[in-house]
Amino acid sequence: MSPTPEGQVDTVSARSHLPPTISVEEAGTILGISRRAAYRAVHRGELPAVRIGRRLLVPSARLLHLLGLDPNDWVEDATPRQLQPPPPAPRPTLASSANESRG
Repeated sequence: MSPTPEGQVDTVSARSHLPPTISVEEAGTILGISRRAAYRAVHRGELPAVRIGRRLLVPSARLLHLLGLDPNDWVEDATPRQLQPPPPAPRPTLASSANESRG
């Protein structure tokens, strides 16, 4: 994640391209909680984490799913995606509605 001039992390740019796993501290920053609160949440089972060696890592996809976000739009993979909203659903026209009611 890229620090801002004030030393804070720019979470908007960080969230747009997350690696497959992030540190507990980074997850806490995204959630807007302290480092200590993030580690407590991991130990209570409220924040998903995996231990690899001595490190605790948070799977980005599970964190985003927890937040109600689509991991496919945020997590980096082999082919980067452009973040775009889904296309709008087609609206029925008056002509098609009239034909259905007659049929």
